[in-house]
Amino acid sequence: MILTIDIGNTNIVIGYFKDNSLVKVHRIDTTEIKDPTSELSSCLNDDIEHIVLASVVPSLDGNLQNILSHYPHSVINHQSKLNLKLSVDSPEKVGIDRLVNASYAHYKYPGDIIVIDLGTATTIDYITHEGEFLGGVIAPGLKTSADNLFSKAEKLNSIAITKPDFLIGKDTNQCLQSGIYFGYLSLLEGLIDKFKKEFSRETTVIATGGLATLFSDSSLIDHFEENLTLEGMKHIDSEV
Repeated sequence: MILTIDIGNTNIVIGYFKDNSLVKVHRIDTTEIKDPTSELSSCLNDDIEHIVLASVVPSLDGNLQNILSHYPHSVINHQSKLNLKLSVDSPEKVGIDRLVNASYAHYKYPGDIIVIDLGTATTIDYITHEGEFLGGVIAPGLKTSADNLFSKAEKLNSIAITKPDFLIGKDTNQCLQSGIYFGYLSLLEGLIDKFKKEFSRETTVIATGGLATLFSDSSLIDHFEENLTLEGMKHIDSEV
C-alpha cells in the first residue's frame, strides 16, 4: 500500500493506493481535533510500503517527520520532478498543493490549463501547453468567507453552504444561501473570464478541492477532478 498525505490548513487528506489505483480517501478535519498528527499516526499500519507527503502547514512539519521516520517516505517540494517551468518570483514560496495540481493537470490534459482549487483559500493558476507555470491568484475560500461573515454579524446564523434552486431569497437564511453561492460563483466566473482575456488562448478549466463539488456542474468548469492533488502526488513520486 502506498499513501499520499496532503496536509492542508483545514484537512489532512490521505490517499490509499493499491496496484497504482486510488482505493480509499480519508479526511482528518484539523480544525476539530487538538492533535491532528496523532490522528494521522493512528491511520498508519504495517501494510504501508511508501508514504508521499506534501504540506502547506509548517507548524505540523516537525511532528510529521517524527511519524514518517518509521516508514519509507518522500516529501514533495518545489525542487521535486514536477515537469514544470516555474515562471514566478519565488518558487519555494508557492504552495506545494498548487504545484502538484498544476503538474498533474499538465500531464493529463493537453493545451493551456486553468486549475481552480477550492479549499481554505481558493487558488486559480495558469499553466501553458509547454508546461510553464505562470502563477495565478489567491482569494479567500468560500467557507472561510462565509464563516467570517457569520462571526462578525450577530444576527446572522451559520448555515450549510449548498447550491440553492432560487436566486431571490424569501427569508434571511435563503438570502444567505443565494448570496454566498451565487456571489462566489460570480467571483469564479469573473476571474476565469479575466484569465482568458489576459492570455487569449483556448484553455481547459480543471476544478478540484473540498468545495469544488458545489460548482462541478457549472459550465465554467470543463473537468472536475476530485482527487487531483492525491493522484498528482503519486504520479510525481513515481517519476523520481
